Amino acid sequence: MNPGLQSADVGRVTMTGPPTCNVLIVDDDPHMLLALRELLDSPDRNIVVAASGEDALRCVLRTDFAVILLDVNMPDMDGFATARLIRSCEGGRSTPIIFLAGADDDAFASFRGYKAGAVDYLVKPIVPDILRSKISVFIDLYRYNAALTREIAERKAIEEDLRRAEERVRAFAAHIESVREDERTRLAREVHDELGQTLTGLKMDLSWLEKRLPKEAATSIGKRSPIRRSRPTASRSSTRARGSTRSTTSASRRCG
Repeated sequence: MNPGLQSADVGRVTMTGPPTCNVLIVDDDPHMLLALRELLDSPDRNIVVAASGEDALRCVLRTDFAVILLDVNMPDMDGFATARLIRSCEGGRSTPIIFLAGADDDAFASFRGYKAGAVDYLVKPIVPDILRSKISVFIDLYRYNAALTREIAERKAIEEDLRRAEERVRAFAAHIESVREDERTRLAREVHDELGQTLTGLKMDLSWLEKRLPKEAATSIGKRSPIRRSRPTASRSSTRARGSTRSTTSASRRCG
């Protein structure tokens, strides 16, 4: 391996500060790894390199990548087998894979690459501007999807908060209505009890009056009635009247 590419560089993520995206380069040629790393290096990217398919799989299991550059011709595990294994991993199922093929690879190799899950196919020697442009497109797409995913998660969180708030409001309204109903019931019971006590007292007073009033009325009439007091006078007047009548009758007889 080239001394400029230490073994610690294999699978190592170079943190350059947020916002960043991870880019995986897989090639068994250390010179190609260095060249591609220098070509794609940017402050907003983490460049991860792997010298074999096995190293690439370990990287995919640990890290989420915006795009993967994968060499087709590698010993032990070629790019096609590596791509199929990456697609079988949860983290690499939707990661874009760009195959890097040699100039002597035939058209059937590109067909195999697309079938294995590649989204693009570049032939070496690579044109730097074309590669940078393609990588930038996939990084922008990754960031857009990440932002969309965050927005969806935030909206779901907001909707969940609103749903819980509505549940709390409904529960509070139901509690208030229950308290009001209890208060109305309590007031109605108190009014009913007070009216019942008042009516009971009035009934007792009326019963007492009904028992006492006839006797007191009779006694009062007996003491205060002017009719009884005027009866003797009326009797004496009748006696005088009858006496006067008799005298008048006697005088008439004498004159006759």
